[in-house]
Amino acid sequence: MAKILLVNPKKDVPLLDWAMRYPPLGLMYVAAVLDEHEIEMLDLKVEKIKKDELIRKIGSVDILGISVLTPSIDAALELCRIAKKFSVITVLGGVHPSLNPNVVENPEVDIVVRRRRIHL
Repeated sequence: MAKILLVNPKKDVPLLDWAMRYPPLGLMYVAAVLDEHEIEMLDLKVEKIKKDELIRKIGSVDILGISVLTPSIDAALELCRIAKKFSVITVLGGVHPSLNPNVVENPEVDIVVRRRRIHL
């Protein structure tokens, strides 16, 4: 059993945030199928958490999974950099890695999960 932290990173994008006011469904789907593992989910767009508490949470898990939209890629990579200090496996999924899978070339990113087809 792995300890997994799933994160929706915080990135203030006023128009996008207003238009996309819904829970992180992708992360919720992932959590639902990982029922044999210990899962914690953080929606940093909603939850107010101090940086030291976030670092502690990241450092206490085996795997960090992050859902990434293009505006939040910098925030996601920062979370990955923190995770690497604790040798935590980092996984990026969502729209940005699906459209731009070379994000895995960043040294702090271990795995990219892509959606097979995205219809635009």
